[in-house]
Amino acid sequence: MGFGEAISTCFRKYVTFSGRARRSEYWYFYLFTILAGLVAGILDAIVGGAAGTTNSFSNTSGPFAAILNLVLLLPSISVTVRRLHDTNHSGWLFGGFFIYIVVAIAGGVGAGMAGAFGSAGGSGTPNVPALLLVGALVLIGLAYAVYIFVLMVWNGDAGENKYGADPKGPNVEVFS
Repeated sequence: MGFGEAISTCFRKYVTFSGRARRSEYWYFYLFTILAGLVAGILDAIVGGAAGTTNSFSNTSGPFAAILNLVLLLPSISVTVRRLHDTNHSGWLFGGFFIYIVVAIAGGVGAGMAGAFGSAGGSGTPNVPALLLVGALVLIGLAYAVYIFVLMVWNGDAGENKYGADPKGPNVEVFS
């Protein structure tokens, strides 16, 4: 599957969460999102720079990036779910990412309130259990991200699995 075909497939299946996606489909679409994000960032800098309202190093996005993010949200999620299906994993594994984000934010806020990073008016001594909680949340997040990354680069199941037929087709050589 080529670059253009992968992009058109992802937009054609923008809310299709069933079936399977090849590695090339996922990674070409991922490359497309990066390139489109760069173009949107440049356009935002040009428009914002002309209006004198943007800082090139600020952490905010302009209207082009915001629109692009909205347009690419569902296709990105659906191709990720289909890619997980190709490795014979449930798409809900990716949904766990959103659950992790909520738990990590709640844990970080709770740890901050418990003085994990020292108290403002007190001795400045950090709360060690709260600091350990923050460290554990960071390590869990990193491990989760590495696991998802490995699944994204892993070769899909040869032949049919419970999520559908092999997108490479029957009897396709991997290194052809």
